[in-house]
Amino acid sequence: MILAVGDEGIVTLIFVSIGSSLFKTAILNKSYIYKGCGRNGKSKIFRILEALIPNQCSHEHLEQLSGNKTGGKSTIRKLANCTVNISEDQVQPKYINTSYITRLISGEPISIEEKRGKNLSLKPFVNYATLLLSVNEVIKFKQEIGISLVDRFVVIPFNNTFTDDNNNRILDIGEKLCKPKVLQIIATRAIFEFIKVLKAGKFTIPDNVKQETERYFMQDNNALEFCKLFPIKTIVSKTSYYQKYDDWCHKNLDEPLNKMQFGKQVIALGNRADKLNFKGDRILCYASPSFKNASKPSIYQDFKRQNDVSDLETYLCKQFDDEAKVDDTQNTEDEQTTQEEQKPDDEQTIDNEQNTQEAQSTENEETTSDNT
Repeated sequence: MILAVGDEGIVTLIFVSIGSSLFKTAILNKSYIYKGCGRNGKSKIFRILEALIPNQCSHEHLEQLSGNKTGGKSTIRKLANCTVNISEDQVQPKYINTSYITRLISGEPISIEEKRGKNLSLKPFVNYATLLLSVNEVIKFKQEIGISLVDRFVVIPFNNTFTDDNNNRILDIGEKLCKPKVLQIIATRAIFEFIKVLKAGKFTIPDNVKQETERYFMQDNNALEFCKLFPIKTIVSKTSYYQKYDDWCHKNLDEPLNKMQFGKQVIALGNRADKLNFKGDRILCYASPSFKNASKPSIYQDFKRQNDVSDLETYLCKQFDDEAKVDDTQNTEDEQTTQEEQKPDDEQTIDNEQNTQEAQSTENEETTSDNT
C-alpha cells in the first residue's frame, strides 16, 4: 500500500485493521492507533472506510466513549450497528475510563441504563465496532496502564510523508484511493488478510510494531518501563523493589509514583502480592506468576546458609540483584554473539571489495596493453 512504502509487515497489518473494521466482530480484541505527524496518510485510511461502509462508521472520541467520572455511558450506544469507530486526530482527553475502553475493545458486556416511561432498567451492551485512532502525540492514560490495556492496542507507525517535489501536500491522493476500482482492490485484500488471521488462529504483529507499541505506552508510564527493565523473576521485597524504582526515577530525572500507585502497576503486569514469614519477621513481597509457594522453604534454607546477610529482606534484595546481573551478562553475551555472527559478513564484504578492485586494476592493465 502506498501509505506504508517499504514495510510489507506494516502494509499487511493495515489491511488487517481495515478488514476487521468491515465485520461486526470483536474477535481479535484489538484497537489500532495510527501514529505519525501530518501528511503521512492516516486520514486516508478513514476516508477509505467511510467510502466502503458509509452507514457503519461512528466518530466518537475517547472522552465521549469514557462517559464521565460519575459513570455516564449514553454515548456508547452510538456504536450500536457499527463495525468501526473512528477517533480521528485524537488529542489528550481530560478523562479516560480505561475500564470502558478495554471492555469495548474486547466485546465484553457493559450495563447501560435505559429509560422507558417512568421505569429504569439495565441492559447489557456489547460493542462489535473496531476502534481506530489517529494521533500525532502520545495519549496519556494517567498511569492506569496494565497488561490488559497494553495488550488491547496496536500502535502502527506512519513514518512516510506524501508531498510533491516542492514539499506540497498531494491533494488528490484521497480521491485516487477512493475510486471504485481501487476500493474494490483494497477491500478484497483487507478481507483476505483478516480471514487469514482467523484461519491461523493467531494474531501476528511485526517486531517493529511491537517495539513501537511498547515504546508508546512506556512514554506514559515510567513504572511500566522500570518493570520491563527489571522484571521480577521469583520473589522480591515490596520495600526494596519500590526503593530501586524510586532511585531509578531520580537517576533519570523522572517523577516516581507513590507506593500504592506503583504497586498497582506491578500487579497489573501479572505479578501478585505475597509474603514471607521467618522467625516472627513478616515481609511483604511481590512474586512473579511462575513463582510457586512450594519454593519458599528453599529460600529460607538458602538464607540460613548465608553468613554475610543479617536479615531475610536484605537477602531477597541481594537475590534480586544477582538475577538482574545474570540478565545483564546474558544480554552482553547475546550482543557479542550477534557481532561475531555479523563479522564474517563484514569480512566477506571487504574481500568482495578487494576482489572488485583487483579485477578493475587487471582490466585497466589489459586495456593499456591493448592500446599499446
